[in-house]
Amino acid sequence: MQLFKKVAAAGAAMIAMTALSTVGASPANAATYGGQCGAGYHQVNWEPIPHKGAVYLTYNKSTGKNCVVTVRHKRGKPVPMDAELKVYGTSKSIVDSGKFKNYAGPVYVNARGKCVTWGGRIDGGKAFVHKSNCR
Repeated sequence: MQLFKKVAAAGAAMIAMTALSTVGASPANAATYGGQCGAGYHQVNWEPIPHKGAVYLTYNKSTGKNCVVTVRHKRGKPVPMDAELKVYGTSKSIVDSGKFKNYAGPVYVNARGKCVTWGGRIDGGKAFVHKSNCR
């Protein structure tokens, strides 16, 4: 019984340490998706841009459209940013590119039943997904 208690305690400690290290791995001021794509869009994936922000992929089930937005950690002076989205296997990307204070995008593509590739940049930092997302 004593051995069981020690093993259980050690297991609980490992779980707690794993949870703390996972929580500590994300920046305290991490960018979050704030509904920039509009009503009915739900986040389906995201990629961090280390020390700068993140890129979010969303989907609207009723319209069959995907949307991408690139969001900074902190609003500030305008910096080069972009958000990019395309139907997988096509050559035409939809891109919003320029100098922005808070976010680039949203950009939209009809993709019901198709795969998309997506990504974004903030001031030279890259976050492009090399896999595709399919709906």
